[in-house]
Amino acid sequence: MKDCVGYLKADLAADMVNWVTNTDWCVYAEVAEILGGYEGADTLGCLLEITVYSEVEPTPTPIPGASVVSPAAEPSPASESEPRIAGLSTKPSRSIDTGKLTVTPDGAWILNPNCGFRLTIETGKDVAVQVKALLDSRLRENLYDGEERLAPIIARSNLRCREIEEYVCIWRPRYLKRIEELKAASEEWATAGEMDRDDLLAQFKGQALAAIDVRPRCDLDVLLDSEPVNATIDDALVDRYGFDAVDTYLQHIGKPAKVHRLAPTHPQRQRYESLLTKGLARRGSDIPVAAILADFKLKEMAQLAPPGLGPFGRKAAAIQALTNVPDIRERLGKVVAFRELFQLLPLPEEFAGIDLGAVGTSWAYTRTVTNLFVGTYMKAAWELRSFAFYDENPDLVRGWEVRPGSKACPYCVSKVGRVPSSTPRPRVPFHIGCYCDVVPV
Repeated sequence: MKDCVGYLKADLAADMVNWVTNTDWCVYAEVAEILGGYEGADTLGCLLEITVYSEVEPTPTPIPGASVVSPAAEPSPASESEPRIAGLSTKPSRSIDTGKLTVTPDGAWILNPNCGFRLTIETGKDVAVQVKALLDSRLRENLYDGEERLAPIIARSNLRCREIEEYVCIWRPRYLKRIEELKAASEEWATAGEMDRDDLLAQFKGQALAAIDVRPRCDLDVLLDSEPVNATIDDALVDRYGFDAVDTYLQHIGKPAKVHRLAPTHPQRQRYESLLTKGLARRGSDIPVAAILADFKLKEMAQLAPPGLGPFGRKAAAIQALTNVPDIRERLGKVVAFRELFQLLPLPEEFAGIDLGAVGTSWAYTRTVTNLFVGTYMKAAWELRSFAFYDENPDLVRGWEVRPGSKACPYCVSKVGRVPSSTPRPRVPFHIGCYCDVVPV
C-alpha cells in the first residue's frame, strides 16, 4: 500500500480508508507532501503515505535494572473474532502493547519499553502517566489528534524528551557552524544590507540543513534554530484565553493586518470564531475596507469600481480610490461573504509586556517537538505490531527489505536494501522522526 500513490477527493479517500479498515487490517496515514491549495481552498490535495499493518499482539521486552509503574487501570479492548489462516499463528487483538511506563535509575521515564526505538522523558510522574495514557489512547481511538492533545501538556510543563535533545545536542552545533562558514565564505555578506542579509541567511540555512546526514521529518530549521525557553512565558495568555485560542493567534500574528477568508467548512473556522468571542479578532463589517481590498487582485478591484473610476496601475492607488467609493461595502458584499472574513486584533494592554516574538518562537518549537515526539512514538508502535506476526511465523520470512520513507535522509538511504533472515531484523525508526519501513521478503 505504501507504494500506491493516488490523487483522491476527500470523500473518495475516506471511502478507501473505510474499506481497508473494515477488513482485518489497521491503517496509518501520513501527509508526505502538500500538492497545492491556499487559504480558503486548502483542500486541493496532498500526497498521503498509507501503510497497512497486520494486527497481532507483541511480546513484551524486559529492560534490566528498570522498574515498572502502572498507570490508572484502563478497560482492555474487546476481543474480536478474526479469520485464521491454516498453519499460521494469529491472535484476536487490536491492541498495541508498547509496554508499561518504566522509570530509569536516574528518574526519567521510558514511555514505550517494548518498542525497538524507545522514547524517554524527563518530567514528574503525574505528567509522565498523563502523556503515556494519551499516546496509547491515540493508538486505540484516534490517530490524528495526538499533537493537539499533547502540545498543551508540553507547553505548560518542563517535559524534555531525551532522544530529541540528544539529536539537537549533536546536530545543532554542526548546523550553526556551517552557517558561520558560509557567511565567512560569502563575498556579499560583509557589505549586504539588512534585507539582503535576511535573504542570504535563509539560503545559508537551507544549505546547512542539506549537509545534515540524519534528518528527522519535521520543521528541522525550527528545531535547530530555536532554544527551549521558560515554560511559563505564555502561561498568562493560556490562562486567559485557553490553549487553542492562543495557538491559533500565534500561528498568524506574524501578519496581523491580513484578512483571513474562511468558508463555513474551513478547518480553522471554529477557531477564528472562538477568537472573535474572546476579543482577539474582528469580523466582516468591522474590518476596514482597505484591509479587505488588500487581498484582492488588481483585476478584481477593477470590477468593483463604478463607471469612470480607473483603470488602476498600482494596487495601492486602487485601494485608496475604492475606499472612497460611497457604496463600496455594498459592492464588496456582492463578491464576498463578510461573515467569512476575520482579522486578528492586538492583545489587550495588560499583556503589553509580553514579547510576542519570543512567545511565537517558543510556541513553534513546542509544536515541532510535539509533532516529532508523537510521530516517532506512533511509528515505533506500528513497527511493534507489524512484526509480531512474523516473529511468530518465522518460516514465512526469507529476509528483510529496508524501504526509505518519503524524503529519506542520507543516513536512512545508506540502510536501504535487503537483509537475510539469518541476521537480526532491522528495527525502525532508525532515528527520531524516521519514517522508513522494513518489510519481510
